[in-house]
Amino acid sequence: MTAPMPLGGGGADLLSEVLVTEALAQSCGSTAMCFHMHASALQLVFRVADREPIPDSLRDIVAGYRLCTYATSEAGSGSHWWHMDQAAERQGDRYRISATKSWATSAGHADYYVVPLRASPYADPNELTLFLVPGRGPGVQVMGTWDGSGMRGNCSTPVQFDLTVPKSARLGPSGHGFQLLFAYGLPAFQLGLAAVYLGIGQAAYDAAALHAVRRIYADTGRPKAHSAVTQQDIAEMKLRLDTARSLLYVVAKSATDRERRGEDPVDLAGDTDFIIAIAQTKVAACEAATAVTDTALRVCGGSAYKRGHVVERCYRDARAGSVMGPDDDSLKILIGQRLLGVPFPWSIRDA
Repeated sequence: MTAPMPLGGGGADLLSEVLVTEALAQSCGSTAMCFHMHASALQLVFRVADREPIPDSLRDIVAGYRLCTYATSEAGSGSHWWHMDQAAERQGDRYRISATKSWATSAGHADYYVVPLRASPYADPNELTLFLVPGRGPGVQVMGTWDGSGMRGNCSTPVQFDLTVPKSARLGPSGHGFQLLFAYGLPAFQLGLAAVYLGIGQAAYDAAALHAVRRIYADTGRPKAHSAVTQQDIAEMKLRLDTARSLLYVVAKSATDRERRGEDPVDLAGDTDFIIAIAQTKVAACEAATAVTDTALRVCGGSAYKRGHVVERCYRDARAGSVMGPDDDSLKILIGQRLLGVPFPWSIRDA
């Protein structure tokens, strides 16, 4: 959907991607997450590729309907997602990649992984190079099995990379991966996450509202919808969702407008206000999903606590949002740093 039309893709913009992701999540959060990781990875891949000749791997992605994802997180970094310890090593016209990434949606199923690594063993933690690594060949191994409380329809396990790749697998210049991740990866990734959890919250709300209308009390003969407590619960859920949705659409449209003007969606050096807006959107959507699914569980009562109920699944899925990197707590700290004039962690050395 998001691949360029000259290559046979749909040419859809970021706002369209957000709308589709949200709609998918209303039926299945895991499906939406797999789609989101694929689409947001491609937003980065094809924007970077605009600057260079299109490699065969990108043509293969479109023509062969290949699944893509990110393999970014490292066990040692945790919520400090701007810091990476593992490095690529240049060997002539190839790169040696020996690294383990701790979380990778669609692990073992993806045809390609976007893998950021230090540009060399001697590079700074945020002096990164990006690689598009084939996921089906030797040297790529999924570690363990996925058994999460929620988001159980995808596989988000560690992936171990132990292989060499040609120079054509490199995305953009060596050492510029951090800037490229911010400019092209951050908006689609953060806003797509917001769309996933907003859709999950919407599904729980819809189920709760329907239950309130259909649940008839035997002693009164009236539906639960006539309860003032239920009415307030439904109103608060709707308010939370619409507030987060409004923010998501405004920020996504702003990013889309920048793309249409040929601008980088994010300017790392001078556009920190927009970085904050993207962070706020992810936090707002995840907190709305957590609150709404909690309220929906109470509205629906014991029936929604049983396995197989849509609200029970949404309740578990929504909890992943706030702890999924970048987690909400670390994003709030970054927002506060900007508002108080404290340099971002990745810019302290330059401050």
